[in-house]
Amino acid sequence: MVNFTDWSYITRPSASISQAKEDEYVAAGKRVVRVGEKCFIYSNENLLTQPAFSSVAIPITEATLMDGKLVSFKFVGDKWYKDLPAGFTDKGIVGEIDLTNSTGKWTAKYQQDANGTIAIYDVTATLVH
Repeated sequence: MVNFTDWSYITRPSASISQAKEDEYVAAGKRVVRVGEKCFIYSNENLLTQPAFSSVAIPITEATLMDGKLVSFKFVGDKWYKDLPAGFTDKGIVGEIDLTNSTGKWTAKYQQDANGTIAIYDVTATLVH
């Protein structure tokens, strides 16, 4: 099983969200992300559980050993999404796993061919073993 925190997107990008309004959203538990002039508001976070996700094989580009044991590794792949539906283009993945601290970070992307929209998964993980 994969457990993850989800913030659902709840508003269209806007340049008219004031700092005071942003502070209200944050106080209500919303997540606010500013990209240039645009402001994105997301719902309160929800912990979700779903069956484990399977990707294609992703090349390991760097590994760190300590006393003969793997302690961390980095990876980069042109593809990551195993069953990407028609009409979408895989835009790759890059990340790293720290086995000593049981953490991981990666960014994976795909693009919707019809309109060019790119979905970005920016993940910070705690590994449970």
